[in-house]
Amino acid sequence: MELSKPGIQSYFREWPQMLRQSIAAALRHVRQQHKVLLTDLEEGVTASHLSRIERSERGVTVEKLDQIARQLGVHPLSILALAYGAE
Repeated sequence: MELSKPGIQSYFREWPQMLRQSIAAALRHVRQQHKVLLTDLEEGVTASHLSRIERSERGVTVEKLDQIARQLGVHPLSILALAYGAE
């Protein structure tokens, strides 16, 4: 694969935002499926921070994703799998 092609460069430039949007959608989906409100999460994340993550305004670290996922009762890899499946 030649990285000098414009399409490839554009893809790699856009990838972080696409991944952020996919993770945001997966988090929102899991939270809503479990009927958990933004304000229901207790440990390590505020409602406003989670809201910004779900709107793709903020990224999420692996550690923060783990905290959120555990409070939602799912494994963090499940959220990543949903995110990659949405691509």
